[in-house]
Amino acid sequence: MTRSSATYQSITTFPTWQMPIFPERYPDRGPKLSDEEKAFMEEYVTAPVTSMVGLRAKNLCDKLARFDKPFLDTVRLNAEFGLSIATGRRHIFTYMAQSGLAFWAWSKETWIEVIQAAPVAKHATGTRFWMINLAYLFCDFLYVGASTTYGLMADTIFGKTVVDTEVNKLHAPLVALGYSKDSRDKKRFRWLCGLAMLANRSPFVESLSAHTIITANDLLADVPGFGRIYGRRMLMRLQTSLCHLGILDEPVILESTNETTYLPALCYARKRASS
Repeated sequence: MTRSSATYQSITTFPTWQMPIFPERYPDRGPKLSDEEKAFMEEYVTAPVTSMVGLRAKNLCDKLARFDKPFLDTVRLNAEFGLSIATGRRHIFTYMAQSGLAFWAWSKETWIEVIQAAPVAKHATGTRFWMINLAYLFCDFLYVGASTTYGLMADTIFGKTVVDTEVNKLHAPLVALGYSKDSRDKKRFRWLCGLAMLANRSPFVESLSAHTIITANDLLADVPGFGRIYGRRMLMRLQTSLCHLGILDEPVILESTNETTYLPALCYARKRASS
């Protein structure tokens, strides 16, 4: 953390963030499946879709409530959850039955496999999106991959109104400094801000730090193609905004770009180059 960032955050009070869901609320979090639980999951996922409805489905889900409740609570964070709950449930039950472990006990590698194997929905939400949120909320694992909707994910975790307010705080200095007002750029900036907020586990601008910038930069290294290019460009803008707001007193990362660099960052870069 830079000097002013540390000082700023030590003397400035800002709201702390409490996640809408956290594992401690679910007392029955043993990591291993019993033989009976595994059998119930296998029954659910192997039955024809048309037959796993009504009372039969409810009875099985009730017996698997310690897994099904946190899954449903996570799905319900997004208003569009009613699209394919059974598909998402089948997906997660399949991998739990195969691994013999509850999803909150999965490794990072297992989560990557589960997320990448999830069916891609026509809508932004759906099985893949829910798996990403479960990994984040229950295993503190922020998945990085192609077409990951960090803006929507931040809206889901922190609330759209809060995210919009905080992103506008960060975007206003950029407009004042003459950066592009192009709607695509603002959408990309919001995507990057969502990633940074999720990495920081708080949406509040004042809580962003040098460590957040470094973490986001490291995460972007795993984003393929143009996503990484645009993401790093927007990360530089986020850093510029934090400098302008006085949250950082100097840039954390230095990178040559084709766009105008905020003056303190430019001065610091020259100072380092001449030393």
